[in-house]
Amino acid sequence: MNGGAFSTYVVIPSQTLRFIRGEADLGAYTVTERTSKHFCPHCATPLFNANPTTYPGLRMLYLGTLRDAAQLRPAINIYCDSKLAWTDNIADMRNVAEGPRRGQAASPASGAS
Repeated sequence: MNGGAFSTYVVIPSQTLRFIRGEADLGAYTVTERTSKHFCPHCATPLFNANPTTYPGLRMLYLGTLRDAAQLRPAINIYCDSKLAWTDNIADMRNVAEGPRRGQAASPASGAS
């Protein structure tokens, strides 16, 4: 549903979700008969998911949309039966501070010839 190895959400009660502005402009896409994704129609940023059948009264906010996301700590991993095997060793991988800037070529991977 998300096109990546991970999806990181903050789950909150629906009634606590408040928008500073733009709530009337929210876009929504029905993914399944139970699940909908809500997004900004101007820039297509995904904001939250809802599944009132399986998770009534909850909203799954995309972590990247929160100002103070760095203050939060993960509490649970779900859907581990379908995880990619290489994710178990992610902490052991080489870290790079930032990616290439627009117009720059990416650096070759370590050990590449």
